[in-house]
Amino acid sequence: MRTPTHVWTVSLAAFGLLACACRADAAPPPRDDFTPAPRDRPAVISIMDMMHNVRQVAFSPDGRTLAACAESWATADKEELVKLYDVATLEERLRFRPVEDRVRTGDNSAHAPMFSPDGRLLALADSYGEVALWDPSTGRRLSVLPGSDRGVRALSFSPDGTTLAVCPAGRDPWVLDPSTGRERMVLRGHDVKQGRRVRAVAYSPDGKRIATACEDRTARVWDAATGRQIRAFTDPNGFFSVAFSPDGRSLAAGTDCGDPDRPCPDVLLWDVETGQQKAACVPGHEKQVCALAFRPDGRTLVSLTRCGAVHLWDVETGQEKAAFQRHLLYPDCMALSPDGKTIALGGIFQDPVTGVITILETDGETFRLREPAP
Repeated sequence: MRTPTHVWTVSLAAFGLLACACRADAAPPPRDDFTPAPRDRPAVISIMDMMHNVRQVAFSPDGRTLAACAESWATADKEELVKLYDVATLEERLRFRPVEDRVRTGDNSAHAPMFSPDGRLLALADSYGEVALWDPSTGRRLSVLPGSDRGVRALSFSPDGTTLAVCPAGRDPWVLDPSTGRERMVLRGHDVKQGRRVRAVAYSPDGKRIATACEDRTARVWDAATGRQIRAFTDPNGFFSVAFSPDGRSLAAGTDCGDPDRPCPDVLLWDVETGQQKAACVPGHEKQVCALAFRPDGRTLVSLTRCGAVHLWDVETGQEKAAFQRHLLYPDCMALSPDGKTIALGGIFQDPVTGVITILETDGETFRLREPAP
């Protein structure tokens, strides 16, 4: 018989705190102090109240703060849509609403949280296409940057914080100066006609390249200084996510769900310098790969799929190390802490329907669930 373990669920509503605990069967015995998470049991930290969906999450550069952006489905909802949490204690630090003083029409959401490299700024986009810089210590809006009336899907700061890449829906991505809001260049090459969206953007660790993933069935690499296209990779399923390896030599891209007659979505890895696909790709995902992240040592890749599965992959062999599944009904986002030890997953919990964040800890080989600090 397996020994039961405690699984904690904490729900923070707009004007109070509700905490409860339930019991669930544990996984097999611990391995090197890490217990593989059960695949068929929910275990979440619910930090958004009902009528919210956690759309995206991001860790601060020091790994101490987690930003969570939510989507509200209630037109009269007054709940703040951005909340900052202490990663160590999982306690709320700050809350604020980016969508202010406007006629709200049902889709009131915040998108694409991105901390500046020094942690002093938090870039956010909202459902109206506005991009703004906020002070994460006070929740005060500092400036408004050029956005898009079609909405913005993704943001990425350069490693030195001097530029910000913006991916609007149905338009070419552009790079701007966050201190002035001035456009520096437009990344032209994706086929963004008929509503095709650039879904993800990432700078290489040295800041010399930018990678984008698009619904036009391509992932592209750009020269960050000139905007010139360097590489274009294709897949019949299209791409949903991208990530550079810590040394910047490899690019991982997660494919979309695509047509049922096409191969299942997977993660493809390429050598950035040569453009050659590496032998160690990681197939086997059931639905679109909506988020990717390398651990700092570059040997393990973390992926999240829309079916709710989180995988750890050996980059050299393409073999699965561990998986955590069926924790959310609609998983939307994932963030990996800078030290590669903590994974935050956001989406909607199954029962009751509630916006949630699941916190996992990993040693690169297995998962274990984070429990609230005593």
